[in-house]
Amino acid sequence: MAQASVLVRQSFDALSHLPDVSSDPVSEQLARRTLEFAQLRVGEQVLDVATGVGLVLVPAARAVYPGGSVQGLDISQGMVEQARRNVAAAGLTNASVAVGDVEAASFPAGRFDVVTASAALPYMADAAAALARWRGWLRAPSGRLVLNCFTSPYDPECGLFYRLAAKHGLAHMFADPLAQCGSREGLTQMLRRAGFKGLQAFREEFLREAERSAAERLRDGSVHNSVGVLYGVAHAV
Repeated sequence: MAQASVLVRQSFDALSHLPDVSSDPVSEQLARRTLEFAQLRVGEQVLDVATGVGLVLVPAARAVYPGGSVQGLDISQGMVEQARRNVAAAGLTNASVAVGDVEAASFPAGRFDVVTASAALPYMADAAAALARWRGWLRAPSGRLVLNCFTSPYDPECGLFYRLAAKHGLAHMFADPLAQCGSREGLTQMLRRAGFKGLQAFREEFLREAERSAAERLRDGSVHNSVGVLYGVAHAV
């Protein structure tokens, strides 16, 4: 396993032990909007890459039942264990979760109707290769990829940090993981190069939960630190 993948696995293994890991409001909103864009249908076969605790997987399994199924794949053993508990608690029989690296996994060509990837792309060591791999798993011509990622930079502080790193010759050590996919143009270009057609990219913004709570407590309309999110829908035509 590549060093980058090891770091991702270790980070999410650590996060999986947090008491509120299954109820993060930002992740919940990303999952909810991803499912709205996916427009899942009864009977469809779905792969949820980097499934985490199953915030996309669980409602997706309900949406495609009966006849459909959802397979979740995540590099973190801790996250997979959490997802399995959430699947069991929901009483689902058409959802499964496995430990695996989505950049190295192998599925038959045309195996899935839909691939979902919520907050996954920036963690790929080779995002372009990952997209091409996912496209191969989709059934043409109706197969579709639905994903999201934060816009670049994630916030002004991150933007300043990356600019300072570049100024001092440290860009190779502190690169913005959202640099490629963190704009509508960049995401669309990546999807097109991976062979996808019928591309759609949408930008939305929402307040971080901390700022939203502060604004509500203070009744202060000046608190407006928002996070940009891109949603992409692409077809394997």
